[in-house]
Amino acid sequence: MKLLKGTNKYQILAGKFIFASEKSTPLKFGYEHRASEIPYVTFHKRGGRDNAFFLDKNPILEELFRSDAGNENQDNSFTLEEISNNERVLLPYIDYICAVVELYAHLCLNNIQINLDAVSKAGWSFTHVMSVLKNDKIHIKIK
Repeated sequence: MKLLKGTNKYQILAGKFIFASEKSTPLKFGYEHRASEIPYVTFHKRGGRDNAFFLDKNPILEELFRSDAGNENQDNSFTLEEISNNERVLLPYIDYICAVVELYAHLCLNNIQINLDAVSKAGWSFTHVMSVLKNDKIHIKIK
């Protein structure tokens, strides 16, 4: 029983640290309301850097960002379809997304309400999960 209490304690501390501020959250998720719901992921910039700095440090994502003619947002947001279409080149980013999703899932074990709320604020919801699972164009690792 002590192990469970200790696990909860460290889950709560990890959740507080990871979700301490908007800038410390590794990834945010969401979905666009077009003809169908298209899930996307937003990579957060560290240290208040601008978008150009992030894209300079991630040249592979910069190509994807620049090639998207309709990209009006100034965040580092990419649809999961875009990332999955360039699987060979973007596999490290797919692995990173999967690792963050696994981290979020582990923080929600034992139904710790603080962490559930924080993960929900990061955009991870039942609707987002279902839109990812239903979309055939998203890489199987992400599903």
